[in-house]
Amino acid sequence: MDTLNKDSEKLLSDFVDQLIVDKGLPQLEPEVLEEIKKDLLDRLEIHVNAGLLALLPESAMDKFDVLLDQGSEEATQTYLHQHIPNLGVKLAELLVDFKQAYLAK
Repeated sequence: MDTLNKDSEKLLSDFVDQLIVDKGLPQLEPEVLEEIKKDLLDRLEIHVNAGLLALLPESAMDKFDVLLDQGSEEATQTYLHQHIPNLGVKLAELLVDFKQAYLAK
């Protein structure tokens, strides 16, 4: 499920870069850092998508599936905003949860 626009992808990339710094990993080889970053971005996307799906009402799932199949990021974003109250706050909570879990390891 790809619900992220380019601005969101940049923000998540910056978020992951900061996680790497917070974890104390910037001294690793650039190739290793790239692999870690790719893995973290993949895991973060899965975490965010799972969290959003859990917040989406059951009655909104079928239409959401259709929007995903159509591939319109703007329509998907709009739909999520319409069906998940306080979406921005919920996304921030998902990011904090991910950060806490990652840094605790």
